[in-house]
Amino acid sequence: MDKKEILKKEFKERSGFGVTGSALSIIAKRVAELYGSKHIQINVPYHGFNCKGTANKVAKDVVGVMPFSKKRVRIEDTTTLFYGDKCVKKPSYYLPFLGDCDVFFISSVNDINGIIEINLIKAPSWRTYL
Repeated sequence: MDKKEILKKEFKERSGFGVTGSALSIIAKRVAELYGSKHIQINVPYHGFNCKGTANKVAKDVVGVMPFSKKRVRIEDTTTLFYGDKCVKKPSYYLPFLGDCDVFFISSVNDINGIIEINLIKAPSWRTYL
């Protein structure tokens, strides 16, 4: 099974009672394990927000800005978080993946000119079932 199929299978859209998606930090870590230093772009379904760069750097930045991260990264030091083409560099920016109810499924994985593009869709979180 190739890397694209592995990602699609692990984070595919599912339905049924109790199904939840995965946090961006979990998805980014898995993408980094599979793609390492290859360039990727993860498109988050929120006003053009995306993460682009090498898979390892994206995972480091995403995991680093998460609340309570042991490998904390200041938002000013990130280089892979974007709204469109505008790099997120100020703490005042809203990051649409920091909440515990911000979870996703992968809708598609494409290789576009050597860059792996991963498109996410919003998924149910644990709060859906309260």
